[in-house]
Amino acid sequence: MPTLPLNHPDPLAATLAIMHYPSAGEEGPRKTLTDCLAQIIAVHRQSYQAIFYDQLMGQATSIVGGDLADLDERVFEVTAVGQVGKTLFVLGWSQGRAASWANAYATASRHAGPIVKRRASSANLKLQCGRFKSVAHLCAALCLRDLKFVPEPLIGYGLGEDFHSFLAESEWIRCWGLNWNRPTPAASPPFAGAAMWEPPVFWRPLPRKTGWPRTGGMADLVLDPAMTGRLKVPGPPRKQATVNPLQRPPAAL
Repeated sequence: MPTLPLNHPDPLAATLAIMHYPSAGEEGPRKTLTDCLAQIIAVHRQSYQAIFYDQLMGQATSIVGGDLADLDERVFEVTAVGQVGKTLFVLGWSQGRAASWANAYATASRHAGPIVKRRASSANLKLQCGRFKSVAHLCAALCLRDLKFVPEPLIGYGLGEDFHSFLAESEWIRCWGLNWNRPTPAASPPFAGAAMWEPPVFWRPLPRKTGWPRTGGMADLVLDPAMTGRLKVPGPPRKQATVNPLQRPPAAL
């Protein structure tokens, strides 16, 4: 499994860059984006400002868009994959049998604002999730926290702490997606076979402190019933006719 570079001077910038350029052979664009994001994030870190993903990537696109011509499209793809991954995770968390990639594509294409705005089809979402599957858990965790990182310095919860909480949230999703099986025949875990980016073996979630926000874990998650009314839920397995192996067919007349 590829390992997130948490030893980087700005691991948040490095992780966000990996989310946009996760594949082997994309090290050049990844470094360009990392360096740009690190400069922008440094300003937020000094002023204790919240980081909103859309604004952050808009700034990055205006700075390095000439060198990374596809960055704007990748920003949309990260958001789309995150919305699909979030939907799949919430379905698995709350509805079980309805949790499938097909239902996640269909629900996100009808209800997730950024996807609806682009009129992305389920087929397009499937292609994007295939391209970004190695970071789907990171994208989903970003969407589950409403695409933002929020430090609260007055209670000792800075941007670094919020980033590590984000990692813990993404690990919830990654471990779920590699191990959970829908209770239907022939089902396999959602992330089965994927080489997903993960923290180094030495990484551990930060110990929680009194007064910290409820980050780093998963609250009760449900989808609006209006969003789930058209989901395809597989029924019980079809019964197969059984034959007594000791029963012989009648002799031919």
